Amino acid sequence: MLNSPWFDLNRDWWQRVVLTRVLDVVGGVAPHLVVGRIGVHYGQSLHVDSGGPWDYDLTWKPHEGFGVRAGWIRTIRRGHARVARGLDIDCPVLLCCSTRSGPHDRWHPDLATTDSVLDVRHMVARATGLGDDVTVVPIPDGVHDLALSGPVARQRFFDEMLAWTDEHLPRP
Repeated sequence: MLNSPWFDLNRDWWQRVVLTRVLDVVGGVAPHLVVGRIGVHYGQSLHVDSGGPWDYDLTWKPHEGFGVRAGWIRTIRRGHARVARGLDIDCPVLLCCSTRSGPHDRWHPDLATTDSVLDVRHMVARATGLGDDVTVVPIPDGVHDLALSGPVARQRFFDEMLAWTDEHLPRP
């Protein structure tokens, strides 16, 4: 079961292709070099300190985000390339994601009803290459982590997971 899986960068072509090649080299020689930052808006929209519905430990997910290190993004992008080539997973796969993506780089009014971390089009496009038995379930008004969505979307996510599990997993 995949909850809004990260299959590609939510960036433009230049960053996904050209910058990835540069970071592949840099990540091999300077893996600890900070080359960017994780965005702050999604986390801020979730936390009670900034008006969100969830109270979680900000030492684990601080509002200011984390530095992205060259070696880490190099490894992630190599994984993305592997997923893009196809995985041939030999068991049923459930992929749930929001129905819409929002901008990842700024505060916007739809943060509570869109995936504003990743591009859901990447998830849906890569789903067919995961294996022969893949079910894609879009969740209206879902956020990036569907379990942290508003009550209606969150319930739909859990209902879809349980229904899929009942249908695909053998009973004892």
